[in-house]
Amino acid sequence: MWKQERVRQFFAEDELLIGQNYWNFVCDDPDGFRIVFEQYKQSAGYIKASLSRIKTMYFKGLEV
Repeated sequence: MWKQERVRQFFAEDELLIGQNYWNFVCDDPDGFRIVFEQYKQSAGYIKASLSRIKTMYFKGLEV
């Protein structure tokens, strides 16, 4: 739950979702957070490899 009053003054309580509550809402499933987190764990290696390739290509292009 958001604690910052500056943020809360502009939004209704049910519009401020973070963490597990956010992912359960987005997935429209009470296990949404678990589903997303499990999929992330399965895909983290692919994501890391892709980011490494992007970094290599980007920095290679910056060499003078």
